[in-house]
Amino acid sequence: MSKLLTNDQNKVLVGSNGKAYAVGNMDALIGTSSPATITAAAGKVLKLLRYGKCEQSGTPTLSVPVPIVCNNGTLSLVDDELPTGYRRLLGIDYDGNTHYETGEKLYGSDVITLTLSGTSTTGQNVFGCYSGTASGNQNFSLYVYGNGSSSKSYYRYGDTLYRPTYGSGTRTLSFGNLTSTSGFATNVNTTPDTFESTSRAYIGWLPNSSSPHYTGNIIGEITVGDRLKWVPCERVSDEVIGYYEVVNGTFLEPSGSGTPVSTGYDDSHLVIGVVGTAEAITLGAQSTSVEDLLAVGDYVDEQDIISGKLTRRCGVCVYDGTQTIGDVFLSTTGGKDSGAIIVYPLATPTTENVTPQPLNTGAGTNTLTDTAAVSNPKYNLIYKI
Repeated sequence: MSKLLTNDQNKVLVGSNGKAYAVGNMDALIGTSSPATITAAAGKVLKLLRYGKCEQSGTPTLSVPVPIVCNNGTLSLVDDELPTGYRRLLGIDYDGNTHYETGEKLYGSDVITLTLSGTSTTGQNVFGCYSGTASGNQNFSLYVYGNGSSSKSYYRYGDTLYRPTYGSGTRTLSFGNLTSTSGFATNVNTTPDTFESTSRAYIGWLPNSSSPHYTGNIIGEITVGDRLKWVPCERVSDEVIGYYEVVNGTFLEPSGSGTPVSTGYDDSHLVIGVVGTAEAITLGAQSTSVEDLLAVGDYVDEQDIISGKLTRRCGVCVYDGTQTIGDVFLSTTGGKDSGAIIVYPLATPTTENVTPQPLNTGAGTNTLTDTAAVSNPKYNLIYKI
């Protein structure tokens, strides 16, 4: 059979002679049910459009919000660096008996940056790798001797000992592959070196050291250049306070006899994300992914799986009173309330290109299956017969 050719606005293409263009030997499956079967010839799928949809399982109110679900899961506030199940902290309060074993060696090419606050007046180990002063040992460690205008630090780098003055108050310190330390009350000039630490790094203590653990607060993340980043966080399932290393995706649990304490939650990295099982569309043995697709009223996102063209007609925001939201919207609270997640029509649709995902039909019966988190999402499959 023949089908009229249409453009992206579903308008029939017409030639200079005024006649519509038509293509033979193709058909379309337009529907919402899954699984669905088609009888096709062997060949490439010409088009597979997936349309957005949002659902709420109840009537939302300010006192009883109802989440909004799209094809890939629930619209939620998530940390832009942490996985689901971890909540970012402002910092960790160390009681002098807690440390974290990172399992990572340090190198002369590394630059360590961390922020200390409320440091005890007694000497204590803060961070790094220490294996003693015997010949051949390569250290990369920070020991702070007290808290005050004349308090010194033992900063060991390779086989060299430096003595910057720590000072007092809140200090963001950087040391390593630099010509000078930074952030100390009195910095010292340093010489970059090439080495691998003998031991592996600890946070809040030093390996092979009998000196006290750190007492005070380590505020925010600890970075090793762009190679490692430890973010203080709480594992929500059991409220364990530790660090999530975002580059390698590992969580550090505390060691020692102490109990680390949160200095408070940090919501500055929260963004809107989708939490759930990602949608997959399968055709026979082939499988494709689908972008987050939204819909509100007559405004519907659309993705052409085959070409990769993505048209967005809906936006989403955490409402703070400054966004322009018309009369058509979906809200987790049912209204334009501060803190509500709201799906709304975009004033002007946007288009972008994502990765094309070609599909092929086999000769005979083919089965289309969709695993979206919403019920009966719409699709339009154009194929050869």
